[in-house]
Amino acid sequence: MFETGKTAQVTKEIERYDLDILGISESRWTGMGRKTNGDGFTILFSGKGTTHVNGVALIITRNTEKTLFGYNPVSNRTIIARFHSSYCKLNIL
Repeated sequence: MFETGKTAQVTKEIERYDLDILGISESRWTGMGRKTNGDGFTILFSGKGTTHVNGVALIITRNTEKTLFGYNPVSNRTIIARFHSSYCKLNIL
């Protein structure tokens, strides 16, 4: 997702397949954080400090973001997100 336009391409595929949560490996973003793009998708990401290698991300829809308890960017290979579902609390690693 480091290349220009890749994030938009991925969000179009999320809409096409009607997904709520999508996990991405090799996102190649630096740092750790949370961003919201213009289409209303929230991207939770965890990467290396300054080099564009490795990295993981979760892309969630606006409705799914409402159920997000929190997230923990552990390393450039691991991110944990916790959601409140109808039946239980859901952890995604």
